[in-house]
Amino acid sequence: MEDHMKIISINGITKTGKTTTCEALIRELSKRGYRVGSIKEIHNEAFAIDTKGSNTDRHKEAGSMMVVARGLFETDILIPKALDIESIFDYFDTDWLVCEGVEDANAPKIVTGITSFDLDGKWDDRVLAISGRYSNLHVERYRDKPVFHYEKDITNFVNLLEKHVMHRLPNMDPACCDACGSNCSELMIERMNHPDSKRFCVLTNQDVECFINGKSITMVPFVQKLLKNAVLGVASELDGYKHEHEIVVRIKKP
Repeated sequence: MEDHMKIISINGITKTGKTTTCEALIRELSKRGYRVGSIKEIHNEAFAIDTKGSNTDRHKEAGSMMVVARGLFETDILIPKALDIESIFDYFDTDWLVCEGVEDANAPKIVTGITSFDLDGKWDDRVLAISGRYSNLHVERYRDKPVFHYEKDITNFVNLLEKHVMHRLPNMDPACCDACGSNCSELMIERMNHPDSKRFCVLTNQDVECFINGKSITMVPFVQKLLKNAVLGVASELDGYKHEHEIVVRIKKP
């Protein structure tokens, strides 16, 4: 099932304008009518929003797997463990997701820096553009990638994102699925560099859908075929079966 959310990651060393760039992108995307979410990666082993001994901390220490703090103007969800990035993405139902400092996202990167040395330290095939403090040097391109100032060039900056950032891919293990002819990372990079490419993720148009607890489960073609054949093998023997009709199977919680 297709995920319509688009993800962009802003990466750079500290004090190079990552947060300022994120703010500018979130503001402009919201201004264009998009629903925007964001993630901030914090590289500090001692980091915790909750405080030791608070009521919510006591819930956690008692064994609660998720604690929700509901205030008058804010609701905070506390999960006492680190989640992998794909699991965090699953919590969002937005048009765009802006990630700051997230290095392991299968998404285009905006690199920030002060010098070219800073940029090179974060450079890989996922880089789409450059921003942050480096954009104050009034350089139009670096290593054949465009440089955008987070304020002066914000319109063209977001125009580029709209064109070159594709919808979120399922990020399947390459050992399980290469139905499109490549892995999810390679497909993302190809579509980022060539937005008119005709190649697409075959899993975005599943002819077999499985929902568990209301959530659509992405299945590689082999698993789809396996499930389809198993259901058809039983359903085709039932009265009322017609080949051209949709089949829905619901299994209640045991």
